[in-house]
Amino acid sequence: MLTKRNFLSFTYLLKRNLPFIPFLLNRNQKAKNLIYVYEGFNDISTEFFYKCFFLYLELLKDNGDVGIITKLPANVTNRNIFFYPLNNVKNIKKDLMKNKIADAEQLHYPINCFQCLTKHLESKNNIYPSTSTISFWENKLFMHERFADLNINVPKTIILDNTKNIDFNDLKSELGEKFLFKHPHSAGSSGLIEVSSQEDIEAIIKANSNLHKFIFQKIINMRKDLRVILIDDKIVAHYWRINPHKEWKPTSTSFGSTVDFISFPEAHKKLILDTFKKLKIPQGAFDICWENDDLSNKPFFLEVSPFFQPNPNIDKFGVNLKTNQSYGDWKKTSLWEGSYAWVQRDNLLEFTSNYFKAIKKIK
Repeated sequence: MLTKRNFLSFTYLLKRNLPFIPFLLNRNQKAKNLIYVYEGFNDISTEFFYKCFFLYLELLKDNGDVGIITKLPANVTNRNIFFYPLNNVKNIKKDLMKNKIADAEQLHYPINCFQCLTKHLESKNNIYPSTSTISFWENKLFMHERFADLNINVPKTIILDNTKNIDFNDLKSELGEKFLFKHPHSAGSSGLIEVSSQEDIEAIIKANSNLHKFIFQKIINMRKDLRVILIDDKIVAHYWRINPHKEWKPTSTSFGSTVDFISFPEAHKKLILDTFKKLKIPQGAFDICWENDDLSNKPFFLEVSPFFQPNPNIDKFGVNLKTNQSYGDWKKTSLWEGSYAWVQRDNLLEFTSNYFKAIKKIK
């Protein structure tokens, strides 16, 4: 069925003269390089399709020996196996259980699925991302543990066991009148809840009864944060997300934030690079902020993720927003060349090329 999404995808691929038919038909399971496309091609998400396809192009250029597999490569050895993490894990979950690699209890969250996958395969293969890299993805407990081990500056954070009585007043004495609950396995701002009462605490516990630990964090007085994307220990993109409101809000563009791709705090560049190198991952996106938005203060590293959705630099791609059109409004467009959907594909192609160069060094 030719959906609007498929029509736009094929139009883009034809316009860019990209060989997508061989990718769709490729089932070479004997190839040295295997891309694990665990989402079915009939309902594959657009972003996942393009990331896998662009990686396929890089592998073709590198040595041409590449195959697409749609089932878990349970018994292969001495291969290079690539995948991209995604929240839709129903197929990979089935594969892991069918091959008796893990049971349902071990696969509660998507991160659990990918950790089981990498641990199973990397003893006899080269797998990208590795267990050490994928462990940072949507896994804030692991991230905060590593940040603490590496002495990376973060807002004051308290992690409590589910078995303990969580008292608002105890947390308030440490974190202030209002503070944040951060869901350990959330993405973006989706698992961020402002807490201002014991009732809020009780509601969070009730809604997340399956969690073993709860993360609470001090709210930094800031109206903007800096996203810095690094690949192969180099800064490849950066932008400020600026909250135009007087009160604190998440800085995601879905909340109405504006975006500044130009300015960068050069005085903190070395610290950002040195901090990223400590993590020993091929690519990652930092979210960084400063108390009172004062760049003379020491920066707080809020989060890092090895896989991310980069905001395209509209100036770089020659996009002119319409009068009264916000960046967030533009991100909803998809119907024409110059729309967010088109530009993001070019953006992902560039990022995938840089990512492949980074992991090729590991190989």
